[in-house]
Amino acid sequence: MSRLGRSYALQAKITPYNNTTAVPQTLWYALYDTTTGELISLGTTLDLPLPSGTDVLVIGNQPDASLIWDTTARNYVAAPVVTLVDRVVDLVADSTLATAWASLSANDSQAMQGRIGQMLGPYRYRFDFQDIDLQAGWGSS
Repeated sequence: MSRLGRSYALQAKITPYNNTTAVPQTLWYALYDTTTGELISLGTTLDLPLPSGTDVLVIGNQPDASLIWDTTARNYVAAPVVTLVDRVVDLVADSTLATAWASLSANDSQAMQGRIGQMLGPYRYRFDFQDIDLQAGWGSS
């Protein structure tokens, strides 16, 4: 005859929840405007009642720098990746310098690119939304 109920071997492996040592999870609340979707406040406390025209999103953890508030989704989404463009690559691809680069040997071209990169220093890389020129009007008379 079979035994009813749980097996004693299974019960021995279950660790009961201990509320004296468990750390409660801190919830984060994002208060936003329901009309525009704009984030009003973010915090671990929530004042009730909510102001009219607002709603709250309960978040398990504090959003880090990899997340940004999206007014359309009314939620945190992954932040866009910042794309950097090498200005030396811009110079190599410049149509006005095509004949100059073509006249160089492969070793001379690499040496020239390396030296230009050193000369540009901290201005070597630009954001993809920035202009190729360091300053508008450089090189024009």
